[in-house]
Amino acid sequence: MTECNQLPIHPRHPYAGELVFTAFSGSHQDAIKKGFEVRNGQLTKAEGGEPGWDMPYLPIDPADVGGTYEAVIRVNSQSGKGGIAYIVKSHLGLDLPRRMQVAFYQVIQKRSEETGLELSVADITSTFASTYAVPPHATPRLFLRSFRLVDPSSPSASGLASPDEPGPDDSEISDRRRSIVARVSIDGISVVLTGEGNGPLSSLLNALKAHLDIDLSVREYSEHAVDAAGGGSETNAASYVELIGPDIDPRDKARQGFWGVGIDGDITGSGLRAVLSAASNALGERKIDLSKLMTKASAGKA
Repeated sequence: MTECNQLPIHPRHPYAGELVFTAFSGSHQDAIKKGFEVRNGQLTKAEGGEPGWDMPYLPIDPADVGGTYEAVIRVNSQSGKGGIAYIVKSHLGLDLPRRMQVAFYQVIQKRSEETGLELSVADITSTFASTYAVPPHATPRLFLRSFRLVDPSSPSASGLASPDEPGPDDSEISDRRRSIVARVSIDGISVVLTGEGNGPLSSLLNALKAHLDIDLSVREYSEHAVDAAGGGSETNAASYVELIGPDIDPRDKARQGFWGVGIDGDITGSGLRAVLSAASNALGERKIDLSKLMTKASAGKA
């Protein structure tokens, strides 16, 4: 109709306006996000048809008038963490924990203020992938190639076990301390790290401290399943880790730590990848001295 009479449609015109199904306010975005989550739960449990449409700030289903859900939430410098978290969950399948939502919101807000522009879905998802070095979009400075967990009291643990060979089943050593042998790519250089702790994550953190002088500990950890791309039957695990240095009190939640994301077909692998992602963020541009590790490796071969 606009093409015929050359009369533009106001962007907020009911039903037909470009922005009529769009929310910029952070509180509106968060309400819509939660409304979709409730509706998805109702659809899962529905019997004999879909439940009626009851969505905050959306009196009708945009699809009924040719709209799509893609334009429901758009992000600018006034947007809140709820809208950004909705986009990450919708397009990457990652349900960020609340504190990580806050941390990533600050990244997005800074970028939006610097550019003065509205950020597209592609901008937000690519920024997330680069901020937390999520493969295949980006590779963290510390990248897990392979790992093996062993019982430190077993005879095989007396020497350097290969991280490329499968280790014992976790159930065999569930009540004991763990030793990890991990092959890690550090700025493109492959090295082997070993450490011991009361679990896989603490073992890897102890290895980072012993070999690379990276002193970090876990303040928050969460995980969930992620459906495989393409609708396959297999699922991956997504893990989220917040690491803090010795200068931060774990109880001081006002101070943000360093967040990392790990995705893997194995839940232990996803947790280890999340630790290395967060440790990479903690490192920033700091140079890593690998001379000691390379010397040990050469001595071992000799």
